[in-house]
Amino acid sequence: MADAPFQPMDPHIDQVKLTAYALGELAEPDAAEVELWISGDEAARRYVELVREEAAVLRRAFHARSATLTEEQHEALAGAIGDRQREPSIAAALGIAAGLAAAACIALLVILPRIGGGDGETETLAVNDVRDEFPDFADAPSFDLNEALSNTNSGRATSRGTSIFGDTMEPQDSETLSAQTSLKPSFFGIAGQAGQVRPAQPAAPRYDSTVALANIPTTTFTITEGDTLAAIARDKLGDEAKWPLIAKLNKDAIPDPNQLQPGQEILLPDLERWREPSDRERYDQITDNPFLAALDNPLSTFSIDVDTASYANVRRFLLKQNQLPPADAVRIEELVNYFSYDYSDAMQPAEVLDPQGNPVEDLDPPFGASVEIAPAPWNEAHRLVRIGLKGDEPDTGQRPAANLVFLLDVSGSMNNPDKLPLLQEAFKRLTNELADTDRVAIVVYAGAAGLVLDSTPANNRQKVLDAINNLRAGGSTAGGAGIQLAYQVALENYIADGVNRVILATDGDFNVGTSSDGELVDLVKSKANPPEDSDHAGKGVYLSVLGFGSGNVNDQMMEKISNAGNGNYFYIDSVREAQKVLVEQMGGTLVTIAKDVKIQVEFNPAEVASYRLIGYENRILAKEDFADDTVDAGDIGAGHTVTALYEVVPVDHAAKRAELRAKIQEHREAIENIEALKQMARVTAERLAKLNAQITEHRDAMRTLRRELATIPAPGEVDELKYQAQPVLTEAAEAGELMTLKLRYKAPDAEAKQGTSTLLAFPIRDAGAALDDASGDFKFAAAVAGFGMLLRDSPYKGEAKWELVTGLAMMGQGDDPRGYRAQFIEMTRKAEALSANESE
Repeated sequence: MADAPFQPMDPHIDQVKLTAYALGELAEPDAAEVELWISGDEAARRYVELVREEAAVLRRAFHARSATLTEEQHEALAGAIGDRQREPSIAAALGIAAGLAAAACIALLVILPRIGGGDGETETLAVNDVRDEFPDFADAPSFDLNEALSNTNSGRATSRGTSIFGDTMEPQDSETLSAQTSLKPSFFGIAGQAGQVRPAQPAAPRYDSTVALANIPTTTFTITEGDTLAAIARDKLGDEAKWPLIAKLNKDAIPDPNQLQPGQEILLPDLERWREPSDRERYDQITDNPFLAALDNPLSTFSIDVDTASYANVRRFLLKQNQLPPADAVRIEELVNYFSYDYSDAMQPAEVLDPQGNPVEDLDPPFGASVEIAPAPWNEAHRLVRIGLKGDEPDTGQRPAANLVFLLDVSGSMNNPDKLPLLQEAFKRLTNELADTDRVAIVVYAGAAGLVLDSTPANNRQKVLDAINNLRAGGSTAGGAGIQLAYQVALENYIADGVNRVILATDGDFNVGTSSDGELVDLVKSKANPPEDSDHAGKGVYLSVLGFGSGNVNDQMMEKISNAGNGNYFYIDSVREAQKVLVEQMGGTLVTIAKDVKIQVEFNPAEVASYRLIGYENRILAKEDFADDTVDAGDIGAGHTVTALYEVVPVDHAAKRAELRAKIQEHREAIENIEALKQMARVTAERLAKLNAQITEHRDAMRTLRRELATIPAPGEVDELKYQAQPVLTEAAEAGELMTLKLRYKAPDAEAKQGTSTLLAFPIRDAGAALDDASGDFKFAAAVAGFGMLLRDSPYKGEAKWELVTGLAMMGQGDDPRGYRAQFIEMTRKAEALSANESE
């Protein structure tokens, strides 16, 4: 039996053609077309696999004894699923109609007698609903035999399979076909209920396979005199039978395939790109931050990050796809920042400097900062420093008016249940939360960009909702053109002192138009921070990005352009996540309270031997960038919390390393002295044996010391410098401070020029708290960091184990009204189980 129960398929998938292909009953050129299709469409590929798996189950079952089916019924069903050994072949006679009969057998809850059993027990092939917190999204139609057989709107099925480009053969009534199978009503049913064989009804309308193939990557070709589509297919695609693919891709440009116009440019499918693996998800490579010696590298500088896309993406891999995520999909800072923490105990800065560098006494920063320190759970000889920032919450009803442009990807790649339908629900929920003073425009992009809804007051809510409901997927992805149009609309409706933001929703499959990461980054950066000499100087439009779907998620591109657009990046894997991002955290998602927020920590070499920043690998800044106000950094939204973790090796730990090395050196020198004694004249055999025994003892001791030394991570080390002395510590280094935390930020409307940032400084001491005394939030954040290190198989994971991570998370779960932390605990257990399976 198949490993997974058969899932109801997206009704937009052309099940007729896929089923015929799966059963080997589809001729060229249709077979070539489907082969291309399934190599780029995960849902279609999975459908074909499941049809083949369940067909094999049925074949085996039909050979077993059955008290339920007559011999005639066995024969009829065997033919329906493609028993090609019979002559003449029923599948050949019925073609696609018979393929649909098999699809019906598979898609319904099929009750078969248990093979080898005589007690009448049944085995169920269950049809599961799509699992989601909101099941209204999972409503895929079920099929019965007669509905499947009526594969045309006239309620008739052809007696032979036909290509969409081929001749239609003599039709045959579906009633006749149904009678040929002689199936009793009790054979088919749902959830164990006896089904009723109903009169044949017209099949529900479904998208043409043109839509399913719309996302084929393409190249251009100029027609010359005498060209035919067959010749072009032969020369460019290697098979003239593939000419229907060219006709389909150019159905608007070539209404008559027999009349080609010389000089006309047409699209050709790029077969090499199309035959690449269906999983084309792209992630930037991440190398874990190393330990750095505080004496040589006292400054650690990075940009804050409030993105949470990585967490939702990791959740999708674990809970929906039942697999461990790629290591580069795991960005630990985004995992940690997915959760909110209690940072109400904000510290008062010891020093505040305004943009001109003058001390300020009464400044009220837009966010607070707090620090907590306790042992690192995965190496209790180290200290874990948790830095937390908490953005101020705006007063109820005080959010500025918003000018929003929804930039929505409706290309062919979005034609999946976890993409466009989920996108629509997400934006309907956001629309329902908007104030009457807000405005919404909708721009879509596929083969071309278009304005679906001009800027409309949010109090005309139904008009906005109708526009969202009417979206349909189809075409290739002209993402660059869509972004330009979205910014144009946003600028035309710019609200001074308001929220002006483009919200891009896509799977990231930009393959037409302005598609390079560099071009897109430059574009969105210029719109977020317009130059002083530009037409829209002083009118910055920010960008937020929502990622959807799986299989071709361009994570690296979406992260880059959201960073450049002074925005944030979220991955929407469920309606629940859409609710979190666009409803519960709407203020933080839309309203920026501080931009270009940078953190710089100066570690005290008198207290810190080495340190490492956990996560933020792609947010590291040069130490000089901290005071350079022209360097872009991350933004904080209203109510957002930002967390950063440092693992610190105390100086006494460094002293321990030095002590162990000194002992190893003593044993090494002792061995050298003994070797010298062995070379002396008149050494008796007995004396030589004793000397060799002493050498063995010293070597054993060295091995023990080296093993102990290996448990203490060392910072990167270099030889002593030849031309300069080691730095001399100041008197402040002896004051007992572990480090100084410095923050820089700008007002949301500040320009990208020098002298526009405010500086906050906080001296930090380590009170030596034990892990048991740490807050629940500290333990939970440590659990999430350990979870990320285990998923990445980080060389710095120390003694972290899945049991430790789960235990810490349970201790830190606390008040969890929405269940986010409980779900994380579920994820840790799932990751542990999957890791155990991989190691077997």
